Amino acid sequence: MLKDIIFESPPHKSDSTERPSELIFDIHHAIDKTAGNPKIALRIFDLFLNELNQAVKDKQKIMSESTETIIDYIHKLNGAAAMTGTSALKKQLNQCETLFKASSCSLNNSNSDDQSDSTKKALNKALEAVYHEIILVLDWHKNTNMDNVFKTPKV
Repeated sequence: MLKDIIFESPPHKSDSTERPSELIFDIHHAIDKTAGNPKIALRIFDLFLNELNQAVKDKQKIMSESTETIIDYIHKLNGAAAMTGTSALKKQLNQCETLFKASSCSLNNSNSDDQSDSTKKALNKALEAVYHEIILVLDWHKNTNMDNVFKTPKV
């Protein structure tokens, strides 16, 4: 499984204008998670945006932390993303968390420096992919009227 994740093709670089907004943000999911209350969904989304902005500011520090610390941090963001409707970011966080958990055993049991280096490179790529998704969410938010988004959507 780790091999499949490590050698998976890298995510395509694109800006938020090339990706449909429904892939960046799913309003129905966000409101469903708050029992149909768009005001609470907006409040949770705003709190999550604060976390994402802080993650961008702390990127270098986070990327230099121990594997266990990064796993904990990614897990926290992953849980928050699950509540906000940021589907693509949640998927990327989930993949990153899975890779870090699988690799923590691999790195501890590895006898080969080459294997260790390739695993570290894969982990770094996974974190970069997470930050790419974070930037897409932040850019989408910057270019979107959130009051209109969080009006109760028609189902």
